[in-house]
Amino acid sequence: MIIPNTQTRVFYSYTIRMNGHPIGTIQEFSPSARKTLERVREISAERGTRVIEIVPGVVDFSITVSRLVLYKSKLFDALGFEVGSLEDLNTPFEIEETCQFPDGRKETFLYHECQFESIDYTISLRETIVTERATIQCGYVTKRIEG
Repeated sequence: MIIPNTQTRVFYSYTIRMNGHPIGTIQEFSPSARKTLERVREISAERGTRVIEIVPGVVDFSITVSRLVLYKSKLFDALGFEVGSLEDLNTPFEIEETCQFPDGRKETFLYHECQFESIDYTISLRETIVTERATIQCGYVTKRIEG
């Protein structure tokens, strides 16, 4: 598909792979980063509870993936894992998120040392399609620009 020459990123300029496998029928991909912050105060009648400093802590990365369930494969199957449930899956994996720009450049985020935290699916009378969601915790993230 040709990427339109626009300033706005479009969903079809992205490729998402886990362990080299395309996720397939992906509907939503939501990476997030959260940093802990420690508020430093001192015991002081004059200052009360005023914060003296906010010390940055460590960053935790997570991803939420939403995918349509197929008769032939659920998310684990589509990624090449031969397991029956989340309980059987203890092998870390990598996720690659690549965005193709109209000028030919590529921006890639690699999510390393990933583990599934949770997986669920929804069967709803309001919708005819069954959707599954997974929450994934990541060890660290690297970025690469090509072109």
